[in-house]
Amino acid sequence: MATDVSQATQIPTALPPDWTLADFQTHFDGIPPERIRMYPPPGTATVADVLYLDTHHDCHCELIDGVLVEKTMGHFESRLAAVLIYLLERHVEQEPRHRLRSRRSPANHADPGADA
Repeated sequence: MATDVSQATQIPTALPPDWTLADFQTHFDGIPPERIRMYPPPGTATVADVLYLDTHHDCHCELIDGVLVEKTMGHFESRLAAVLIYLLERHVEQEPRHRLRSRRSPANHADPGADA
């Protein structure tokens, strides 16, 4: 009597059953592999898993297509960034001669308000 092993070992998942690791990497393009949690198995994670890790392991994750992905910033870091941006913007509004620029952005010398 033969048993269908493929039926017995299937894990319910939110990911397509025909995906390879290459498909998985393409789908999560831009997310460094070290942020992708392997337990529970990718595609099977739930909100309960997110809450469990947050409560018991101080690991802050988001749930994407049944996959746990560690967040890069926590609430404190996010709040700190928001406060710093607010303070910089407020300073720039009070001092029109100051501008926030990226080092990659060229200064617009044709702009009369730009620093000489």
